[in-house]
Amino acid sequence: CFIFAPPPPPPPQLSSHIVDFVISAGGICRVAYHTRRLNQRKFSSPCDWMMEYSLFDFLHVLATGAADMFIDYRLNEKGWLVDARNGMISQHDIKRDYPLKPQLPEFYEKMKHRTKITSDYIRVSGSVGIAMCRNVTIEELQNFAEALHQLFPHSQFHILNVRNRDVDEEIVEPEIVRTGYSLQQIHFRDIHEKGTLADGNILSWRGCETKWEKTLTSKFTISHNMSLYSLKKKYIILQLKKIFSFGNRRKKYKDELYALRSVLRNMQDKINQTSSSSA
Repeated sequence: CFIFAPPPPPPPQLSSHIVDFVISAGGICRVAYHTRRLNQRKFSSPCDWMMEYSLFDFLHVLATGAADMFIDYRLNEKGWLVDARNGMISQHDIKRDYPLKPQLPEFYEKMKHRTKITSDYIRVSGSVGIAMCRNVTIEELQNFAEALHQLFPHSQFHILNVRNRDVDEEIVEPEIVRTGYSLQQIHFRDIHEKGTLADGNILSWRGCETKWEKTLTSKFTISHNMSLYSLKKKYIILQLKKIFSFGNRRKKYKDELYALRSVLRNMQDKINQTSSSSA
């Protein structure tokens, strides 16, 4: 009598999701580069080309509208702008050959504008991809996903984290699915095809281009029903709703104030009548 053991389950695969666009959540700029190269990133978000920032810092920028981004700053030894509060580095948005202070007002406005566009586009989107390459715990990733869902409760997020490993074998972890988000990690040797910077390869910062392309295109399919034009149209409608909503609220407050003044006027009339009768 032979007993045949069932075959082992197949290894996990990347779960594919249809999204309106993909946003980079760091921690280095290769994520922004590849998502843009593959036409998955439709606009610039405030942290696309930043370095040395945490997932909490990313959320803080979105939650505050970049209000305190680089307000306290210093320059490091390379002349790059460093946020003194959290250590975030801006390498590309400040020209090192020009005086710093005259550049700051335009830099602040640019970051605030990018943050507003990012937040508004998330609000009008039904499905958003988030790509990153970070060496953080699964608990940190889940905390980030939960906080992102709380910040934008009407959006669905699909989060991908790429982790570098020293060997060529690729590992895909099972996808975690919760209310408002899904989360998955993939491990591969993220070294550029022509070697590292030590090998004289100035393109080493891009990582393994073939694996990034395969991973991102397998994970994210950009919705044909949500072009950048459609997003902008929804964004404009959202702004108009805010304006009209403010107008309606203002009219409501004026009506309530008028009614309150009428009540006070009637009370004052009654007081005056009582005083006249007493006299």
